[in-house]
Amino acid sequence: MPENQRDIAIEYRGDAYSMRYENECLVINEVSDGSYRLPQIMYVPAERNFISYVKKAIELRLSSESLKEFLVEFEHAKQSIKGFFDLPLADAGIEYDRLNDSLNLKGESYKIHLSEASSGYQSLVPLYLVSRYLSASVQKQSESGQESMSGEELKRFRRGVEDILRNEDLTEEQRRLALSVLSSKFNKTSFVNIVEEPEQNLYPFSQWKLLESLLEFNNRNSANRLILTTHSPYIINYLSIIIQGYELRRKIEGSEKAGILREKLNSVVSKKSLVSPEDVAIYELDAKGSIKRLLDFEGIPSDRNLLNVMLEQGNMIFDALLEIEEELPL
Repeated sequence: MPENQRDIAIEYRGDAYSMRYENECLVINEVSDGSYRLPQIMYVPAERNFISYVKKAIELRLSSESLKEFLVEFEHAKQSIKGFFDLPLADAGIEYDRLNDSLNLKGESYKIHLSEASSGYQSLVPLYLVSRYLSASVQKQSESGQESMSGEELKRFRRGVEDILRNEDLTEEQRRLALSVLSSKFNKTSFVNIVEEPEQNLYPFSQWKLLESLLEFNNRNSANRLILTTHSPYIINYLSIIIQGYELRRKIEGSEKAGILREKLNSVVSKKSLVSPEDVAIYELDAKGSIKRLLDFEGIPSDRNLLNVMLEQGNMIFDALLEIEEELPL
């Protein structure tokens, strides 16, 4: 191993364990205080568009474990739909036809199957339905009165996990299902929503409305977490707007016109989606593979990020073309 790689140290601190890798050695320590919030973890893959094209996607043999997990929850989310409800996009809603096992998009003058809709809807609908369903499910369990796993429950849960992982007779598929069944026996009191490319195939305004919805779902429970990967400068910009909205809301509370100003603010940015800058961390990955945290100014993410720089370079190229055009003889 090259000398510089031996100098690498990686450390992770979680609610239950801390892990540190250094000098080719992995050290794991328990940090839990005896209670633990069992999370409902969902990874939303970019391949979610695939779902709208098949009738029984859950029965297909798929190599992607994340897509399998997502499909299971997508089926649950469909079955939970009662009647018609609006999507975050303007003039569009969704309904589930149980007889034909199909999702239909409905507007004022149209009704089409999801497979006939644009790629943006095919990407947004599965993401929105699963996030909406799981956030509501976790919220309901949290409100049942059990905020976290007790020490005894945590021990039983660990023993169950260890027994499953040690069982060499189980296939990977059987082990995954066994773990899912085990975790379903315990209250899940936090929702960790990991979304790959939320902007996929969406116009900028649609990205804004979807981000508002994802943040609203995340805000339903203080223990929830939302993790996004994105190539969209709009997502970063909109997140800055939401953080600014939070800071403005805080300032409004001390104003004599608080009632009127709160209403005006809510018409611009939903109060259910506001996020404190202290709860946000943005990291950017450059072409060399380096990862660093994005700087901020008074809590607002810096607009000097790699995605915005690419937009700026496009403007510079266009300016260069105009300068060349000006040199043409009249």
